[in-house]
Amino acid sequence: MQDKIEAGASVAIIGAGIAGLTCAVQLQAKGLDVQVFDKSAGVGGRMSTRRGPSWQCDHGAQYFTAQSAAFREELLRWEAAGVAGLWTARMHVIDSPESPWRETGASTKRYVGVPSMTAPAQFLAASLPVQLESHVDILKREPEGWRLHITGQGWQDRLYDALVLALPAPQAKELLSQISSPLRELVASVRMRPTWALMMRCDESFDPGFDAAFVNSGPIRWLARNLSKPQRQGHNMWLLHATPKWSEAHLETHRNEIIEMLIEALQIICPALVRESEAHRWRYADTEQLLGRQYLWDAEIGLGLCGDWLNEAKVEGAWRSAVFLAEVMASGSLNKCLDAELISIKYSTSLYKSALELRNEVLRKPLGRSLDLVDLEGESEQQHFGIIGQENALIACVSAKEISGKHCKLRQMAVAEKFQGKGIGAELVSRVERELIAQGVREISLHARESAIRFYEKLGYVCAGELFDEVGISHIKMHKIVR
Repeated sequence: MQDKIEAGASVAIIGAGIAGLTCAVQLQAKGLDVQVFDKSAGVGGRMSTRRGPSWQCDHGAQYFTAQSAAFREELLRWEAAGVAGLWTARMHVIDSPESPWRETGASTKRYVGVPSMTAPAQFLAASLPVQLESHVDILKREPEGWRLHITGQGWQDRLYDALVLALPAPQAKELLSQISSPLRELVASVRMRPTWALMMRCDESFDPGFDAAFVNSGPIRWLARNLSKPQRQGHNMWLLHATPKWSEAHLETHRNEIIEMLIEALQIICPALVRESEAHRWRYADTEQLLGRQYLWDAEIGLGLCGDWLNEAKVEGAWRSAVFLAEVMASGSLNKCLDAELISIKYSTSLYKSALELRNEVLRKPLGRSLDLVDLEGESEQQHFGIIGQENALIACVSAKEISGKHCKLRQMAVAEKFQGKGIGAELVSRVERELIAQGVREISLHARESAIRFYEKLGYVCAGELFDEVGISHIKMHKIVR
């Protein structure tokens, strides 16, 4: 198998959520022959809407934001097609039943699918061959390609040149149990957690003073009035999401008991007359510890994985993961380097000296300069990270300077010339972000060269202020809220 999939090649994509559909759209646009499979009766995955007599309720993903420039462009496409709109909700935070509720900041723009959360997925699927109610339960990698076994239908005749799993990690793990690939252990290491969702038809007069609320105590973590979203109709439906911890503890509890316990918890926060209710268990709702990668790709056997469980547990994260994977499948990459682990580089070691040499070669020599004392000031107190290539050589590095306890600045990122344009830089930034988040960092900033603005925007960074001169070339300040 070559590093990239040639135009005209066939790709089977299992999973018709945002990740799977986006990957299919991207690959189709690059001239590949795609076929999407999903075990459900409809597309959308957790961007889902349940319907009943005279009511509807979004019971999975509740909204999405658009942080990166690339996803904002996609959002504009969805808005132009009439399948997404701004949700101007009265948003509150409830720290405890005893404490006063507080409003959230108004700066975050939240969007929803219209007239339901499934609309963007349906829009993407309209141009794709999608085979629903088809549960792929066994995979086989034959010399000529991938063969699929579908429950109730048996082994399929068609072989595919490549395969994409756009599924929750535990489901992907099960399918990969008989497949020889280094990706299998990575997928198996991911632990996903459940969420119980409760859809409630409340008395028409019920209005607690907010349209949605984040809850920070007890079994409830989220409440939302479905009618507050644009183009919703019907009864006064409310959606309640339980916390992952509570949901996991009650994973196998009967639905009637779940309904009773969650309604009881709701009464403590805001007494409501619930006239009708229905519970749904999302077995794989969120990820305990994100893998820290945008995608996974094994070029040797033509196997890729994408989804929000990899690096960013959001709708935008699923979309970006799929775009990255489609790009690397169609254009090729040095995949074994991307499989390398993030390493911590200790100050004043031989590896640190290698990082200085790489930084000098990539960042300063093209400008006719060398690293100077200003570049190296305070580096003994900074964190330094890198990725080692197959030949035991440092191929990428970056430093992180603490600005405050929850704010770090990335600086001096360098990728060896022969590895540039292969996704190494994006992987390095993503992995360092996960490491910093684990340390309690909530904001990451950097000074980006003007030529690199687009690169960082794709990773979710936002420009702040005007262009300024640094080492003789134009830079701009950029930042990202990471939690």
